[in-house]
Amino acid sequence: MNRRDLGSGFEGRDAEKNRHDADTAQRPSAHRRGGRAELGAGSEPDLRIDGLLCSDQPTAHALTHAALVRPVREVARGQWVPAELTPAGTRALDLNSAA
Repeated sequence: MNRRDLGSGFEGRDAEKNRHDADTAQRPSAHRRGGRAELGAGSEPDLRIDGLLCSDQPTAHALTHAALVRPVREVARGQWVPAELTPAGTRALDLNSAA
């Protein structure tokens, strides 16, 4: 999956996969409410939710590479940091929920 596959609102993909991606993307938004998602610093950032490794790392990578999810600050390679939605990620979720 690459940036084109996700687009700005998860368009162009089947409805079930869009829901799954949107659900995965919502986890970092919980950072503002006490933190549920973390990204591991590296060339392919891994995603943990509630301390558990996300079982769909390709989606986690795609969300990061599409600039929909980001770390809240830069950290050294191999460290974990809280994740948050980017403004584009928030817009994509808003567009997806309106559909």
